[in-house]
Amino acid sequence: MPSKSCCKTIPGISSLKRKCARIHAKIAYLQAAMEKVHAKNAANLAWRGLLKNAVKGMDAALDDLEDRLEHIRAEIREILPLIIVFFLSVSVLTGCAHLKEGAKTVWGTSISHLEKARAKAKIVVVKTGRPEAFEWSMNLLRAQGANVYMTGPDKEYLAAMNFAGYVNTTQVGLFFTPVDPATTKIEVASLSPWLAQDVAVLLSNANTFDRKTGT
Repeated sequence: MPSKSCCKTIPGISSLKRKCARIHAKIAYLQAAMEKVHAKNAANLAWRGLLKNAVKGMDAALDDLEDRLEHIRAEIREILPLIIVFFLSVSVLTGCAHLKEGAKTVWGTSISHLEKARAKAKIVVVKTGRPEAFEWSMNLLRAQGANVYMTGPDKEYLAAMNFAGYVNTTQVGLFFTPVDPATTKIEVASLSPWLAQDVAVLLSNANTFDRKTGT
């Protein structure tokens, strides 16, 4: 029988619901008020100017809110695969392939999800060979407190998690491709585009090699 403590509601969930309802009500009110002002004062230049500024301000506020919500959504998507842990014992007994692969992702032995994210990777090109680029990148991430939990053969890639400001299971993959013996392309991939961007900026800013960057 589950303990009472494990069944408690996470603090803040109820207040979050109420806050969402208040925000929705305010947005609906502002929409209605703006439409009313526009209908009654369409010919009044002063009112039109004030209304235009109000619409612009509301649009900017909603853009910011949407960006923040998208950030949170991406992090929650990173948490959801942890549910597979509960099926780990079943996968061992049944040999279910997709459950095994999911469990590997949770335990940090698969980078298939990061491979897929390479399509939208951020790119940093450094003027050094792949081994040096790999070691430099790994040391830099570790210095930031990240956990490099997986590395590839011949230093082709590394995967890390536990970044400040993100859910600690949010992962990033760095893929190292030689351009020539003295130049390496680093692809920074993550299911969280914000983390990919932050890590790419980190690499670019810390780079002491002659470099060029791109996206």
